[in-house]
Amino acid sequence: MLIELHTATLPWKGQLRREAGHLKETVNDSVLLKGCPASFSDMHNQLKKMTYFDTVPYESFRESIKKDMKDAKVKLTEPFEWEKEAKKKKANNRKDDDDIDRSEKKQRIKKADEQAEIEGGADTDTIKDLDDSVLTEGDDVESQTKGLAKEDTLDNVADMSKM
Repeated sequence: MLIELHTATLPWKGQLRREAGHLKETVNDSVLLKGCPASFSDMHNQLKKMTYFDTVPYESFRESIKKDMKDAKVKLTEPFEWEKEAKKKKANNRKDDDDIDRSEKKQRIKKADEQAEIEGGADTDTIKDLDDSVLTEGDDVESQTKGLAKEDTLDNVADMSKM
């Protein structure tokens, strides 16, 4: 997993299951660890010598990785590359969406104002006055006739405590 995180690929990536299994068993260590720090090779060699009953030296592995990160001037708190890219993309999309939303709202308001002028009446554009998150209350009778349970709201808390 560390190798894939560091190199962004593995020799068997994209292969069929059988081919991937064969590659995992036969891949040369130099091919597998290409582009990885020397500590990865050390950890790999230690793990290959171990049996099921041996205890993995996690602390020494952790220290090796920390040393590699320090040498590469990488901080543990830094986001991964894909997180940076996703954040950038999300910010760009949000900016584009905001620009489109503002533009569309301005066009709708302008159109409504022009229509009011043509008709000679008052400005009836309620878009300016309404918030996007207007709540409406439904009729509980309607939900009961459809076989749905009555909605639990703060309005009926007293009724519910009597049950």
